Amino acid sequence: RIFDFVEEPGRGVAVVTVLVEGVSLREMITRRGPLGAEAALVVLKDTMLGLAAAHSLPVTHRDIKPDNVLIDAEGWCTLTDFDIVVKAGKRVPARGTPLYLAPERWDGVSSAPTSDIYAATATLWESLTGKPPFSGGLRRLRRQHKSAAVPVDRVDQALQGLIASGMAKDPAERPQSARSVVHDLEAA
Repeated sequence: RIFDFVEEPGRGVAVVTVLVEGVSLREMITRRGPLGAEAALVVLKDTMLGLAAAHSLPVTHRDIKPDNVLIDAEGWCTLTDFDIVVKAGKRVPARGTPLYLAPERWDGVSSAPTSDIYAATATLWESLTGKPPFSGGLRRLRRQHKSAAVPVDRVDQALQGLIASGMAKDPAERPQSARSVVHDLEAA
């Protein structure tokens, strides 16, 4: 829930939201190790529901990662840290965390919902394996995100198609909306 939106010309904006008492997905993975498939899919679904709400405004998050998914004591997930959101389609310099950055974002292509879906799927990958799908320095990460095959063989076979489509190199081959990902998860 959003309680207030404050804008100060020349300084920026602030969005005041509900306080989430919980831990980040990153902290959970660090403390307990990778999540089981069912728990990881619940986290993905909640993340996609948050993205669907943001995309309907229309804004993109641009920095989905385990640090920005908070999980409360009851298991509810909240997508946080919208500090670099932009209106969908606006061309701005690439921003975000390189470990989760969609291939097109490395070239400064306009932020789009499909870029957020890529990052959320990379976050799913990490929640299942305990590590990001790609690693290394910036040049290596760029090359891997843009052209290396996603090592789907490292996850349960039932999830390989979901990860392959969510992390497709071409944004046109990814699910086109977070809502469609939620629908597919519910159907499965």
